[in-house]
Amino acid sequence: MTINAASRELSNSPVRQSVREVRARRIRLPAYSVAPTSPVVRCYNDATGADISGSVLSGLATVTQGEFVTNVLDPANTDIGAVYRIEIQFVVSSETIIRYFRVILEA
Repeated sequence: MTINAASRELSNSPVRQSVREVRARRIRLPAYSVAPTSPVVRCYNDATGADISGSVLSGLATVTQGEFVTNVLDPANTDIGAVYRIEIQFVVSSETIIRYFRVILEA
């Protein structure tokens, strides 16, 4: 996935994920003049807006020059067919950048 300059939603969103698949996502970042810092990932139920990060995300997010790696989305506490909004946040030169993508869980 890559950052889309015209939208906060990442290109290739939504993505499909099997409920048997436990994985992090890699997001290509544009070249910034300084390295991004302070990565944060949140997960929301797209239908209700409820923050469910604590029950479906594990591990730590990382951000480097050129790449953001999300926490691991563990579908054990999610529902087949549900849509989840994964929000990524990081800081570049004192500016907070927030983008998101959607994940659709399948059997």
